[in-house]
Amino acid sequence: MSVDDVLASGIESTITSKSEIAEISDEWHASLFAPVEIRQGSSYNDKYDAEVKLIKRCRDIQRTQPNRGFQWGLTICDSLVQAYLFGSNFAITSENMDIRTEEGCNEVIRLFVN
Repeated sequence: MSVDDVLASGIESTITSKSEIAEISDEWHASLFAPVEIRQGSSYNDKYDAEVKLIKRCRDIQRTQPNRGFQWGLTICDSLVQAYLFGSNFAITSENMDIRTEEGCNEVIRLFVN
């Protein structure tokens, strides 16, 4: 199954009316400032799944807006927050920030403020 089919099936499952599906563009997420992927667990598989989904979503945004210089993204797995910066030919990730600790909480706050 292609990535586009997976994304389309995810959109379909959240919409109840078939007529609404036809009205929604495949590029509905293109205007997002920072996609966020959230998982309840913090295992390696949870983090990996969130990261892969975020990368695919950002790739699709970049494809629909090729003139977009960069985009932010976040993954939140249990209490671990990780920030991403994607460009057309690069990706930079932050260290995991644990919002249960004072240091991690302060880092996340600084990230949003700055």
